[in-house]
Amino acid sequence: MVADLKNQFLRNIFIPASLVTSLAAPLAAEANTVDIQDDAQQSVHHYLDFNILSIHDPFKRDMTTYWEEGKEKPFNEKNWGLGYTQLRDVTEAFGGTFRLGGTAGYYKNSYEKDSFYLGGVAEQAYRLGSKWEVAVGAMAGGITGYKHLLGYDVTPAGQFFVRGEYDSTVSVKLGFIPEFGIDDKKNPALVTLQASYKF
Repeated sequence: MVADLKNQFLRNIFIPASLVTSLAAPLAAEANTVDIQDDAQQSVHHYLDFNILSIHDPFKRDMTTYWEEGKEKPFNEKNWGLGYTQLRDVTEAFGGTFRLGGTAGYYKNSYEKDSFYLGGVAEQAYRLGSKWEVAVGAMAGGITGYKHLLGYDVTPAGQFFVRGEYDSTVSVKLGFIPEFGIDDKKNPALVTLQASYKF
């Protein structure tokens, strides 16, 4: 069972997220030949993140509970917590701005356990008029609080996301983690919600 969970997690989340973030190196290498050529021109973006919730099995809502010590329990979907994200403009590409950075933080996870996370972030951002920005990207890193699933204090973590930002001040991020751990219904697909204040 544990081996199956590991395989599904690696195949459906960690490997795809790693592939997306691995694109950072060749894109960053192009920074000397495109619009963003001078370090002084690169913008650094700082966000105070508010982790809010996760919706389990958002498309069917069939898998909203898990079993622990012989008891069926509902997933905790109020994942309150705080984090910090820093992103740097790397290059202009594909009609937008490619950014790299990192994120770290805390939240109360779906099993009512404390989770601390640290990861790298890559995103492609586009301006929509003078006030709005939309970005798509991925995060890959490590997280605590899931030892009961995979047997390790720190386990791989990853997600794909869409982020909307208004007036370079506030943003909302919707994250997606594909389904894994199907056999015991412990880890359905997840949609996560995070709000951020840019400073």
